[in-house]
Formats: sequence, C-alpha cells, structure tokens
Amino acid sequence: MGQSQLLALGTALILGAALPAQGPLYRERWADLHLELLRERVLRESMGRDAATWTKVAELLLEQDQGVPFRPAAKALAFLRGVECDGAFLLRAMVSAFVLPEVVDPALASEDNAQDCRSLNLSLSLPYSMPLPGKVTFDVDVIAEQGERVFAGKVESDTSLDDLRMARAVFHAPGESLPDGAYQVRVATCIDGNPPRPQDYRLEHRFYVLRGYKARADAARTKAQQYAGKIGETADAVLQGFLLEVNRAYAGAAFDGSSDAVTDLLRLEHGIANQADDKGPWIGLQGDIPLALPTGGALPMGAVVRFPEGKELRPLVVFVGASPAYDLTGRRPTEPAYRTARWLARKLGDFGLGSQCNVAWLQSPASSIQFQTALPKALLALRQMLPTDGRVVLVLEYEAASLASYAAEMLSQNAMAVVLVGAGAFTANSLRQLGPMRVLGVPMSTPGNELVVQRNVDLAAGKLGKVEWDGRYEAVAAAPRPWTFGAMAARAEIVRFVRDVLQLPAK
Repeated sequence: MGQSQLLALGTALILGAALPAQGPLYRERWADLHLELLRERVLRESMGRDAATWTKVAELLLEQDQGVPFRPAAKALAFLRGVECDGAFLLRAMVSAFVLPEVVDPALASEDNAQDCRSLNLSLSLPYSMPLPGKVTFDVDVIAEQGERVFAGKVESDTSLDDLRMARAVFHAPGESLPDGAYQVRVATCIDGNPPRPQDYRLEHRFYVLRGYKARADAARTKAQQYAGKIGETADAVLQGFLLEVNRAYAGAAFDGSSDAVTDLLRLEHGIANQADDKGPWIGLQGDIPLALPTGGALPMGAVVRFPEGKELRPLVVFVGASPAYDLTGRRPTEPAYRTARWLARKLGDFGLGSQCNVAWLQSPASSIQFQTALPKALLALRQMLPTDGRVVLVLEYEAASLASYAAEMLSQNAMAVVLVGAGAFTANSLRQLGPMRVLGVPMSTPGNELVVQRNVDLAAGKLGKVEWDGRYEAVAAAPRPWTFGAMAARAEIVRFVRDVLQLPAK
C-alpha cells in the first residue's frame, strides 16, 4: 500500500482501529519508522567526529544484518557510545511502539464505536526476532509539555518474544484525566528488572489529547474531498496533500519521525477556508509546510515547502531524498514505498541556506509517479507559489540522482546546477545535453560509487574521448561517508558549491 493510497483508505477506517486488524504492511511501516529513528540517532551522534570514526561507522552500516535490519545501525550507535552492542543494547534499540491513536479524543461517545480512541493505547513490539537476553518488562511515563510526569505505569505481561512480535504488550493512558495538549510517552525497556543503562537507546514518542478531534477531522476530510479535481492543479495538489496528512493520522499509520497531527488538521482547515474564498490553500502559511505538488499524473508528489515571511525574490534550492532501503543489496520494505519529504526535511534541514534561498524538500522517487515528468511539474508549482528569481539548484540523493542522470535535457531545462549524491553516471551525449549546467558529484562509502564519480570526472575532462560540453563537472574528494547519511555526509562541500553557483554574499 503506497502512502498516497491513504487518501482513500482514511475514509474506510475508524480512527485508531484496533491493532490486531492491521496487516503486515501496516506493521512494516511502523518498523521502518523506528529503524529510521535509530539511523537518525547514529547520524546526529556522528556529526563532529573525526574521519577514523566516520570510517568505522561507514563499515558497520555496511555489515550484513543477519535478518535484523536494525543490527548495523545498533552496532554503529553502540560504537559511537563506546559500548558493546550486546543483546540488551540491540533489544532496546529495536523495541518499537504503535502509538494509537496519535490524537486521543476523550469527548467521543460510546455510539461512535471508537472507545479505544478515548485513551492512548501504546502497543510495544519487536519488529524482528532475536533471542531475548532476559525477562522483559517496560516502565512507561507520560510527560506533559511543561515537563511534569502526569501518568506512569508498567507493562509486565505479554512480553515474551512471541507476544512482542505480535505487539500484545499494551500500555493504556486514560484520556479523560489529561487536559488537551501535547504529550511525550517515554518507554524504558527493563531486562530482568534492570532499567536501561546510560548508553542504551530509549524509546519516546509524541501524542496529543484534543477533545472533538474526530468530529473536526471528519468534517474537514469531507469538505476537502469535495474539492478534489475541481480546482486548479496546484491548489488541488496542495489541498489533497493537507488531506493526506490528516488521513494518515486518522488511519493510524506511522508518522514521519514525530507526530504533528493536530497542526496537520489546522492546516487542512486553513486550506479549506482559503479555498472557500477562492484563495490558494497555502496563502497565509509560513514556515516549513508539508503538502503535495502536481505531477502531471493522477497522484501528487509529497513535499515540504518553506514559505518565507517576505516577498524578496530569491533562488530556490530543492532537495530530493533517497528511497527506503534495508541495505545496498536491493532489500527494501514494501511499505513505505517511498521516503516522505517530511523525513528528508527533518534529516537535512536547510543546510544553513534558508536565510538567502527559498527551500523545498520532495519525496523520493516512487513507482506510482513518473519522476522525469513529475519533477518539472513540481518545480513549476514551486516557482508559482514562492517568490523566486528563476534560479534553481537541485540536491538529489541516490535513486533521484540516478534517474536525473538519464534525463539530462530535463535537468538543463529546469535547473542551473545539480548535486548528485551517491549515484548518477553520464555519457558523452548526456553531458552535451546538460548545456552550461554545473554538476557536483558526491561519492559515498558504497561499493563502486567512487569509481562512478571518477569516471564522470574523466569523461568531462575529455580523458575518455572528446566531449563538447559547456558545463562543469566537479567532484567532492573521496572521504568516509556512511551510506545512510545521504547528503548530510557532505553538507559543508554541498553548501560551498551552492553558494558559489548562486554567488551568495558571505553571511
């Protein structure tokens, strides 16, 4: 099930549907959430370390996982924290949770047939099998925005391996006792009664309490669906993108890093009100806004767009992320079918370019969207929505970089420069089609990628035969760059390239 299909699925599911009714693809997406959070922690704790540390992290992330995709990232995190990745460390790094519902609605009446949604139901699980290092129990705390603990409990039953694989260990926090607001639920995985050690990974998620949420979500979803296909393609895509975010939470599907479900509903309500006044759904929004962009096809492309406060014309920098993957052998989850723009924006940020450039992040390529057609349509919509000066720089990871290298003419028509991270091979003919474009190749610590980048360098320099090309191909020097880090592994080099291309004044 692709994420875009939640547009339809959300209308068929009851808010916070009981976990046993969910299928393996649903569970796979929740497992992917927790794997990405673990990899994110490895990235964050690697920043600022020396080259020798990055070399070791890169090696650990490339190791075979022995059927447990969490293992390489857990070993890398243990290395960074100076401890052994023993059974206890791996278990705590892999314990996951289904946060249902994201928005607890204590106002629901019994006739709503959604009693489970009046309380938080945290189902603890183990996405993959491993020997348990002892008797597993969980201490759970609910923390309010102000930092005080408002509810606590223990989960001591249904914690065998079979139970954890089936997510039978459940923690309940009654919504009636909690005021409306945002909360953190923190889980300590105890082994034979022993709490996590200081170096162990800890599980934490955000959820909300909002009385009347379901009624508001139902009304907004109905109104948004009435506009589908009846307004301009950009407005339609943006509004449907807002709807997609609400439908995801409504269907109980995994979020992107952390939940923002209440704000997602507010954005949808804002977009509907705008559309009722014949204004673009995005008008009046500021900051990093998750939405969708037109692709020229039936399905929109997920995006996060930063809407600036002013109207100064500025260049546009667009990041396109890598697709979900367990390793570099082609093993991928069935769900999610692509990495969302929200994940990419969370991972990369704006590289410090946001004060001088417009910035947007796009989802990774997906089989349901024709990338070479969709990217120009999305860029056109961005130029219409943002105060741009016409200059565009693309930063493309892995699959996006590979696809773009086979679409040189498309690149030349839509950008003045492109950064290709971890992939992207050219021929003499494709270089000619690039015209005066500047290209930066970023080799990652993956098998064969450094050779691909060096071949591009030699090709552009005429060492493999005469090439008539007005542009420039540059390459970042080889260095340890762990594959899961993507563009963040060469942040400084990419920033220098973008600033040089756009001739940005020093800050």
